Amino acid sequence: MLFEVMVTEISLGKKDVFFCVVYRPPSSPVKSFLSKLHDFLHQPHFQNKDVILSGDFNIDLLEASNESSVELLSSCFSECLLPTCLIPTRISPSSASLIDNIFTSLPIQANFAVLSDISDHFLLVSDIALTCKIPQVSKERQGRLINKITLKHLNESLGLLDWQEVISTEDTDEATDNFLRNFNCCLDSRCPLVTIKICREKFPIRPWITSGILISDKKKISYLKSS
Repeated sequence: MLFEVMVTEISLGKKDVFFCVVYRPPSSPVKSFLSKLHDFLHQPHFQNKDVILSGDFNIDLLEASNESSVELLSSCFSECLLPTCLIPTRISPSSASLIDNIFTSLPIQANFAVLSDISDHFLLVSDIALTCKIPQVSKERQGRLINKITLKHLNESLGLLDWQEVISTEDTDEATDNFLRNFNCCLDSRCPLVTIKICREKFPIRPWITSGILISDKKKISYLKSS
């Protein structure tokens, strides 16, 4: 394996930011890796975009005279990617090396190397200034009026319909269209679309925030208040 890379593109308003994570095994040929990394960074979809390149490159940037270190920095500099870490990220009783880093073209507010018990590498943290407009969440949404009464009326309307044009049709596509037309007609009349005001405590602000997350969030806040 030459190297591994994972890329995530995040849209922040009108700005697109690419987060790239790279890992080069120590056994990977350095020259081949640097050549592929250079081609990777010069891909068209990275042009005129902000890039954050991080990972374990297994190339010691503290060795300023090392050809591999110079070539890695040159490839990053050519894309306006500057290293955020200038101190060793892996320290042993006999050596200290800077083989992990975060390269970016974005302004850095703060940078930290944190000691981690789960690895012999330091954890790198960069505080990068990213600004975007947060869209306002609508306080209303469209939904169907569904309750025991409307469901009862819907059931009665469906029971009164003549379904022969669905049952007697041999063409499955035509039968499906007939069924959906009849069903949606009853649904629109008995369970119409209405405007519903959103209560923040009942409905999540974002679609990925489930009711379980909201409950856990309330519990966390109550624990913090009581502590």
